[in-house]
Amino acid sequence: SKHLEASPQVLVLHLKRFVPNMQLRSYEKRSERTRIPLQLDLSACGVQCHTPPSSHRPARYELRAAIAHEGSTPNSGHYVTYSLAAEGRWRVYDDAAVREVSGSVEDQLACGAYLLFYVAADGRKLSSGVD
Repeated sequence: SKHLEASPQVLVLHLKRFVPNMQLRSYEKRSERTRIPLQLDLSACGVQCHTPPSSHRPARYELRAAIAHEGSTPNSGHYVTYSLAAEGRWRVYDDAAVREVSGSVEDQLACGAYLLFYVAADGRKLSSGVD
């Protein structure tokens, strides 16, 4: 079982998509499908939070953004950012191009996401400075 002294307002998870290949002296990308939940309950994952009762922070989080790598190796490819806009629609930021995500964001993140940004689901607004 895992323990946190306090549940953070923003929880960043790093998926190890790039692994060393010692024989080739290089890194390889893991592209296996990974289920990326839009809501994350740490207590359901066996994580106990020792948050002081005065903070009222739950161990539940909502996915707000993700960084994904599109390409076959860490040395080639492209990075894009997925972000949940204020009106509740997902957008993908690809250099200067911004478009709404068509289809399921979970499916689009399943094979390429490597950084996930979750925000505590405690009702407080997190100011992003971006609409």
